[in-house]
Amino acid sequence: RFLEINNDCDARSRYAGFLLEAKHYAESIEAAKEALKCDTNNLYTYRYLAYAYYEVVPANYAAGLESSNKFFSKVKAGTKLISKDYEYHAKLLSKNGKDSLAILDYMKAMELEPEKTELYSDIALAYMKMKKYNDAVAAYNKKIAAGKGGINDYLGLTRAYYVSKDFVKADSATSEMIRLQPELPNGYLWKAKVNVQQDIKNDQWLA
Repeated sequence: RFLEINNDCDARSRYAGFLLEAKHYAESIEAAKEALKCDTNNLYTYRYLAYAYYEVVPANYAAGLESSNKFFSKVKAGTKLISKDYEYHAKLLSKNGKDSLAILDYMKAMELEPEKTELYSDIALAYMKMKKYNDAVAAYNKKIAAGKGGINDYLGLTRAYYVSKDFVKADSATSEMIRLQPELPNGYLWKAKVNVQQDIKNDQWLA
């Protein structure tokens, strides 16, 4: 209906954006492809493609990263970028195994929207994949310090401390897991696993 009234190049691109906003990701991708047949220089069409390729089921992370890269390649001086541009680029980089670059873009996203503390979890996961456990710990603790730490953050923190062999702090993290979700077994299982490492000979019966 929209394209029956407006069917120029910009309208086709905006239509892809409307479909994306409505979470019709597959349809947004097709609409964006049609818009690119009309105009290959509209950077916003590449934005919509990048976002939609990440969100669609099944996702196409390679195509999403290609679209996001094209978006950034067409950005000119004075173009207003939003936090989501860097966030999606970071997520797509990470999904394509480029975690060190992803971390840089997560940080850029947070510079534009400092309240996006949930991205500390993504940063921590990227560091974990790179086996930079101390950096992962720092990222999880920043989110927790902001008052936004959840059960998965304490689980990640436990794992990071555990592989770093800091079993005392790992034990503290498991206690927070249990405090947050006492009805679930994960916290207790991890606490037992950590306590075994603190008392290898089982002298204190910690596990």
